[in-house]
Amino acid sequence: MTRGTRSAAVFLTPAADDYRYAEGLIRELSAKLDAPLFEPHLTLCSGVTAEPGLLIRVVAEAARGLAPLTLRVRRIGCTEEYFRSIFIEFEPDPVLAGLHERLGELLERRDSAVFLPHLSLLYLEMPLADKQALTRRLRLDRRVLRFDGLKVVAPGNAEAGWRDTLRWEALFRVALSDE
Repeated sequence: MTRGTRSAAVFLTPAADDYRYAEGLIRELSAKLDAPLFEPHLTLCSGVTAEPGLLIRVVAEAARGLAPLTLRVRRIGCTEEYFRSIFIEFEPDPVLAGLHERLGELLERRDSAVFLPHLSLLYLEMPLADKQALTRRLRLDRRVLRFDGLKVVAPGNAEAGWRDTLRWEALFRVALSDE
């Protein structure tokens, strides 16, 4: 990183009621499995290293005229990846996909992962078979979640990076508006 730049990500944040719902699921799993707590979010863009002012300008511009998004739940999924341990996967959405692409281009993101719209429920190193068994037992009582904000977030601890979830720093927040 050059001087004045930060490693960051852009999150889409759930609306208040859906935030509390997802936060409850995260807290329940974290307590049961002694896993880290983190805030509910859908990562739109990660692997970004930029000057904070540029990040803020790009995200503020992306939010302009963007209404809150209601995303349909596809399934509960899991992977071997730490940051995709167990998650709610969403159906493809053209507005969400366009926002992801636009932010990635403007911020010159370095991640090359295929975009999988999801809201993580657990970060934990554990065998995939155990994650799959846990996923089969989870039940959601919602078929859609509403997202009404964008947030630029950076790791607050350079040594631990993103794994130190309690020290993530919000650099900027903007509400999405129906108007």
